[in-house]
Amino acid sequence: MLGEIVTLEIYGLPNEVEEEQLNKIYEGVKEKITDNKELKVKPKQVAVFFIPDMMKLGLGNEIIIRIKDLLDDEKRTTAMLHSVVESVGEFLVQFTHEWPWKKPKYIAVALEIFNNPSKKVYWINENGGKFYKLL
Repeated sequence: MLGEIVTLEIYGLPNEVEEEQLNKIYEGVKEKITDNKELKVKPKQVAVFFIPDMMKLGLGNEIIIRIKDLLDDEKRTTAMLHSVVESVGEFLVQFTHEWPWKKPKYIAVALEIFNNPSKKVYWINENGGKFYKLL
């Protein structure tokens, strides 16, 4: 049995992003989740989805990643969860600095614990400034 399946949903990418770039984002965010050894999540336990947006206006200005279905565990501390959202967010910031489209004004990563809906961690990069929030 695989155990938990961690789901990442990525919103707001420009429609011009091609399959090659999507594959790099897919591999990059998946790697950031599985590289965190404290999480004990294997690559086959990570699913990444690119959610299309029907409204083209503003695509690429705001990119949001939701990390869902991570199970609650007392060993998964706030510091560890901050580390996860920061590594995923920093990867996307770096990736978007290298692409030919307009740079996003806002990148956010939200991590929601599956069986503890009151436990959420956010990482936000807005015009280069970053902050975390734990609810």
